[in-house]
Formats: sequence, C-alpha cells, structure tokens
Amino acid sequence: MALVSVLARITKLGWFETTEHSDVPKEVTQFLTASVDHCVIGLQIFNELIQEMNVNKTGQPLSMHRKKSVSFRDRNLLQIFQISLQTLQQLLSGSMGQITPTQDTRLREQCLKLVLSCLSCVSPSILSPPCSLFSAHWSKG
Repeated sequence: MALVSVLARITKLGWFETTEHSDVPKEVTQFLTASVDHCVIGLQIFNELIQEMNVNKTGQPLSMHRKKSVSFRDRNLLQIFQISLQTLQQLLSGSMGQITPTQDTRLREQCLKLVLSCLSCVSPSILSPPCSLFSAHWSKG
C-alpha cells in the first residue's frame, strides 16, 4: 500500500509538469483487465489518487492544490466513479469469471471504498456541501 501512496503523491506533485503524471488514471485502467489481483491494485490506486487530490498534504500553496484538485475532478473523477460501479456490477453478476472467495472479498471491499471515496469528495476550497468536487461537473449533463 505504501507504493500506491507514493505513486499518488508523485502524480499529484507532477500533475501539471508532464502528461505522464496526468495520464496515470488512464494508465491505471489497464490494471483492471489484467487479472483479479491487478484489478484490486488498480482500484486501490484510484482510491489513493482521490484521497491525495482531495487533501493538501504536500505543503504546496493552497491555490496550486485547488488547481490540481479541480483538474483531476474535471478529467477523471466521473470516469473513476463509473469504473467503480461497473466493476461492482460485474462482480455481483458473476461476470468476473472464476475468482476465489478471498479475491471476491477484496474486490468488493475495494469497489465499495472507491465508490465511497468518489461520493465523499469535498472541494478543498469549499468545505460544504459534500461532494462539491464533482457536483458541478456532473450537473452539466
């Protein structure tokens, strides 16, 4: 899990520096189809990215944190939320193939954590209402 946290922190720090950093969410989607264990890791990465982007842990100026957070929201949050729901739906419908009970539990846990993270986002600039990180984006259509 520490490696996932490091990836999320580096991604946030370099968000506007190169496209390699801002493309990490797109790259993570490749994990979701590789294997069940890779899927769990991919969901963990998404969850950690959301947490990292939502809270200013890096000591950067608040204005830079807000820009990165809003950019992440606009570019990725809705897609990540949809992925979490699709993965949960596949798991519940049994279309994930043969998986062990342990894998099933881990996938369910990670899917639900990711759904909760997406729905619990709070904008760094406005602490109320909850989920304001994506509410403006979703209300567009």
